[in-house]
Amino acid sequence: MRMPTYEYECLKCGRIFEIRQRISEPPLTVCDACDGEVRRLLSAAPFILKGEGWYVTDYPSEFRKKAR
Repeated sequence: MRMPTYEYECLKCGRIFEIRQRISEPPLTVCDACDGEVRRLLSAAPFILKGEGWYVTDYPSEFRKKAR
């Protein structure tokens, strides 16, 4: 089963990190590096359209064109 990846920012040390968690798990509250308070960030869900009917030229950036 795939779990979503959440992005957090520590309010004490400024570290930004990602962690895979189940949707049912409560959000983290403490930074594992400095014991500071963390907040979960909102970020766009990444996805790349692949399969029949999609072409590499359909992607908007050079980076995504290389992601085959």
